[in-house]
Amino acid sequence: LQEMDLSVGTYIIDNPKKMEEWLECIRASLPGGGKNFRVVTSMRLIGIFMVLFQSKASVVKVSKINSAYIATGISMFINKLGNK
Repeated sequence: LQEMDLSVGTYIIDNPKKMEEWLECIRASLPGGGKNFRVVTSMRLIGIFMVLFQSKASVVKVSKINSAYIATGISMFINKLGNK
C-alpha cells in the first residue's frame, strides 16, 4: 500500500506510467531487489496504489483474485458529501 500523487491532474488523467514507477520502486525495496518476487495483482485508485507480491519460491497457488472499486465521496445526493 503506497500513497500516490494527489494533484488535481491525477483526478482527471489516468497515468499508468506513475503506477509503473511506483511498482519498480517498491520492487527494488524487496530483498534481492525483488528479483525473487512476482506481482500477483495490483490496483490503483486515486491516491493509493496496492500491489501483492509472491515469492517465486513459494509453493502456494494463488488464484481467483477478486478486486472491486467502490465510489465514495461526492455522490448523486448533494447533501451527502465526504467518504462514507
